[in-house]
Amino acid sequence: MCGAFDTIEISQEGPDRTKITGVKGEPPPRRPNVCINNAGNYRNSMTIVLTGLDIEKKAEESSRRIGSTVLGGRGNCRGECQLIRSDKEDPQE
Repeated sequence: MCGAFDTIEISQEGPDRTKITGVKGEPPPRRPNVCINNAGNYRNSMTIVLTGLDIEKKAEESSRRIGSTVLGGRGNCRGECQLIRSDKEDPQE
C-alpha cells in the first residue's frame, strides 16, 4: 500500500462545496511509466494515451516495446507508430 494519501485533508466548506488541502505529490520515477492497451487479438490498430511529462520518451519507449513485445520482434511484422500531440502550453486555452 502506498502512502499517496497520507497528507490529504478534506473539509466541508458549504452545502455543495468541499475543500481539499495538504495533498503532496511524489517525485517522478527514474524511468518513464508506459501503459500499452490492446483491445484484443487480430486488431489492426491500437491507441496509447500518454500523459504527464516526458511524452517523447514515453512514445519512444512505447514504440520500442510494441516492436519487441506485441509484434514479437519478428522481421515479418510491420507496425507504424505515430505521436500526435494534443497538449497545450497553457491548458486553459
